[in-house]
Amino acid sequence: MRVDLLIFGQGLAGTLVAWQAHWRGLRVAIVDPGETETASRVAAGIINPITGRRLSQTWRLSELFPAAETFYARVAGDLGQAHYRRLPILRGLDLDGQPELWQRRLDRNDGDRELVFAEGAQEMAQPDPDWFSPMGARFSTRVSGQLRVEAFLEASRDFFETSQHVVTDRLETPEQIADHPSGVAWNGIEAEVALLSTGAAPEGVPRGLKIRRARGDVLQLALSGCPERRIVNRRGKWFLPPAEVNSSGRGIYLAGSTYDWDGCDPSPTKEGRRIVENSLAGILAPEISRRLSLPESDGGIVVGHRSAFRPVVHGSRLVAGRDPIRSGLAYFNGLGSKGVLNAPLFAGQLVDHLFGGAPLDPEINLDSYLS
Repeated sequence: MRVDLLIFGQGLAGTLVAWQAHWRGLRVAIVDPGETETASRVAAGIINPITGRRLSQTWRLSELFPAAETFYARVAGDLGQAHYRRLPILRGLDLDGQPELWQRRLDRNDGDRELVFAEGAQEMAQPDPDWFSPMGARFSTRVSGQLRVEAFLEASRDFFETSQHVVTDRLETPEQIADHPSGVAWNGIEAEVALLSTGAAPEGVPRGLKIRRARGDVLQLALSGCPERRIVNRRGKWFLPPAEVNSSGRGIYLAGSTYDWDGCDPSPTKEGRRIVENSLAGILAPEISRRLSLPESDGGIVVGHRSAFRPVVHGSRLVAGRDPIRSGLAYFNGLGSKGVLNAPLFAGQLVDHLFGGAPLDPEINLDSYLS
């Protein structure tokens, strides 16, 4: 079997590249073991324009945000179903010094203020006091949203199984990919280029690139009647409303996430759950937060706990490019917690680089990280 691009890994990175290649008329084969608990599948998929304790505007927001929304809208058209939604984020300035820091940023008019902020009464309103603790200083963003990543990946896999070629298998080491006169070959599939997009797994990390693994914990909360439809971000954690609720008003909300840089096991831990629950206790109203630690049988609201390792490179930016030694291999990795926003544009740039010689942006070029 002959294809143009052989992709190992159908997480967010591999799937975005597969779509970009498909739209350019390239023949694609995807190899993925079909695991259920991966960084992409666990991810909440939030696009947040103002992040961190320092309230910094996300890197290249004015360029990457419209590119991401255009990408997800085009996928929705091909799939006949949408997995991305724009949602405002209500951000509480609860940590020491943040209200003053935020005022200084406003006074300097840092970043794309008119692009980022929502100032309407509805976006800035206090959350319902029956569900949330009162919020003092706060702001709201409008260039923010969420991709339901797991549903997006599943629908994309179904699409590519029909329109391209998908193999349920695992690449153990890059050495299993053989060099071939016309590119590379693996298990009877020949391709011009093999792309390794396997996240934090070692087979997807080129020699010389330092990727750290940050384990993230996400809790699933079953709530009935909660009226909040914004993302609420306070005390370093977020609370995400569901895309839909059932006829009785019950929906599955998500809350997270942690950054555990020292763990060696991606599985959920009691400590990870405790960290998220402690933060939620400062976000939710006391009567609601009291139910976080209860068993479901006694009215507890935590119905799920998932975790996985995110791949993070220096500067929390993704990397892309050809292997410096084997030109038939390429990489797209390091999406971290911002891949939903950052990766769609650069996935297309990578495809144009591999198959048309277009230059890669130096800020994401693998060569820049290896030099």
